[in-house]
Amino acid sequence: MTLADLAQPEEASAGSMPRARTVVFSLLGAAVVVAGLVVGVGWALGALAHTESGFCGRGGAPCTSLPLERVEELAVVDLPEGSEVSNVYFQRELDLVTFRATVTLPQGSTEEVSAGVPSEETEVDGRRVVTFDYEFAQ
Repeated sequence: MTLADLAQPEEASAGSMPRARTVVFSLLGAAVVVAGLVVGVGWALGALAHTESGFCGRGGAPCTSLPLERVEELAVVDLPEGSEVSNVYFQRELDLVTFRATVTLPQGSTEEVSAGVPSEETEVDGRRVVTFDYEFAQ
C-alpha cells in the first residue's frame, strides 16, 4: 500500500458507523473518568490543605483545623485540661499573620486565662468561652 492508496476516499460501509459510535462513547467515558479523578484528587488535597498536617499557614492557605496545643502556642497561653477548640483560623501571608480561635473551657473551670494576644471571654451554656483574635505584621 502506498501513500497514494491511502489518499483515495473510500465509501463508508454500514458496519463502520457502529464502530465510530463505539469510539466516541469510549472517549466520552474516558473523559468522565479522568474528570472524576481530577475532581476527587482536588477535593482531597483541598481538605488536607486546611489542616496543620497539610499546607495551611504556608503559601497563603489558611488553617481551619488546629489542635489545642497549637492554639495555645499561637495565643501564648496555657489553657486548662479538657478545653475544646470549636473554631480556628490561622493564615500567614507575606508579612501579615492572622489568628482567630474560639476555645470552650471545661465545665466549672475557674483558672485565669491570661493570653499573650488579645482575647475576649464570654459564657455560653454555663461554660466559659475564650476568643482570641489578632493580626500582626512580621
